[in-house]
Amino acid sequence: MVGRDPHEPHRVGSPLELIFDLIAVVAIAIASSQLGRLMSEGHWVVGIGSFLFAVFGITWAWSSYSQLLSAFDTDDWSVRLVTLMQMVGVLVLALGIEPMVTSVDAGLALNNQQMVLGYVVMRVGVIILWLRVAHDSQQYRATALAYVRALVISQVGWCLQAFLPLPPKIALAVMGVWLLQEVLYPVLAERRRRLPWHPHHMAERYGAFTIITLGEVVLGTVTAVGADVTASGWSLNAIVVSVAGLAMGFGIWWIYFILPAGELLAVRPERLHVVVVLHVLLYASIAATGAGLHVAANYVEGESHVTLLSMALVLASAPTAAVAVIFALFHVLLPGFDGFHLGLLLGTLAVAVLGVVLAASGAPLSVVIAVLTLIPWVSVVGYELRGHRTLSSRVEQAVGPRP
Repeated sequence: MVGRDPHEPHRVGSPLELIFDLIAVVAIAIASSQLGRLMSEGHWVVGIGSFLFAVFGITWAWSSYSQLLSAFDTDDWSVRLVTLMQMVGVLVLALGIEPMVTSVDAGLALNNQQMVLGYVVMRVGVIILWLRVAHDSQQYRATALAYVRALVISQVGWCLQAFLPLPPKIALAVMGVWLLQEVLYPVLAERRRRLPWHPHHMAERYGAFTIITLGEVVLGTVTAVGADVTASGWSLNAIVVSVAGLAMGFGIWWIYFILPAGELLAVRPERLHVVVVLHVLLYASIAATGAGLHVAANYVEGESHVTLLSMALVLASAPTAAVAVIFALFHVLLPGFDGFHLGLLLGTLAVAVLGVVLAASGAPLSVVIAVLTLIPWVSVVGYELRGHRTLSSRVEQAVGPRP
């Protein structure tokens, strides 16, 4: 593992990477389903907190592993077995959500031991590969050992937090410290030498993960609505929720792939770390959109303990956050003031507020959801009418004329 050519032509994701993507998104789907159930039962704080912790653990570990493979992948037996470790760890983490939620809901000590165990399993696999890089590559040895030191420290910290009998508030504060350390150590480790990751390969990896996550949103929506359809048959509300799941997912997909991320990462590689953090937020927003649709489906079935207004707030905030994060990605890779994007964001916010106001005024559920479905489509329409010309000009300024 001496480092791959970051300019290697036609570099694409391997089947090994794609199967890992699928397993990781299954874990995110579990977290999203748990969030939808907890919010439907009125457990907002517990649900959102456990969801964010789970999604961060899953997507952060996935992202750092994907970057490592982009830079050093050999696709031999050891890399494949370590990838299997990642899959085991991510599923253990996802299945640990329920015990943590139960402990917090019952007022007991924070029980995130299984989630931490799953996360540590994933990170131990990464440590093994970094040690191999340190052994094989003189050029990247210092960087690899810096990663090893940071990862070992953080895993010891997570284990101490999980297995020591700390009061809940102190445990949460310690978790915050280790989350900050997880975010900062890649920047410190790569101060002297940047890893030889492939910009187009990384863009494709994040794009593939986005697509699979959006697919899980649609699947979760159809599954949730299907139970009501089986019991009571099709209704207008069930149809609207089903269409909303597909339309919201497709709209977010449309906006996300407008930006030529690979070309821009090639000329702005120093922005990758911010891009990684924003993708963690994006995946959380997409999964939360699925949870909001789950709440809407439960509301249709009469199994939700939330009001129409609460449901609308959930269903408005998650896709709005996804759109905002996508435009933040645009700004990171194409810095500078962009009045066009500001206008689109204001239009998106206006649609979200309209949906919430309609819910507060007692409008029918189908009308509220139909309006909220339009949240990502404000940007789709804006780009199809005018935005592509503006974007092409800015991209050419950044990367040069395109063939």
